[in-house]
Amino acid sequence: MTDPFQKKTWGRIFIQESTDPERIIAIIRFVDSFEADYMPKDLIAVYRPDGKNQLVHLHKFEMDKIALMRACLAKGIWIWCVDGFREFDLV
Repeated sequence: MTDPFQKKTWGRIFIQESTDPERIIAIIRFVDSFEADYMPKDLIAVYRPDGKNQLVHLHKFEMDKIALMRACLAKGIWIWCVDGFREFDLV
């Protein structure tokens, strides 16, 4: 079973610790080096419980979220993948 990020929508990968982005990027490159080249700048961000979490445009990024989450959990890293928001959904 696969569940890719939906390209040309808005989304983000949220993490708990500010020290984890480099680890996530390395895991993304390991899981799918091709899609890693399409990863939007600032895709990975620390989750803010105050609700002020910004999304980024995903462009052509279509990495399999399930494979990414499994690889991160195997390393003990919590992530939350959000995607599929169109501009009218953000209003």
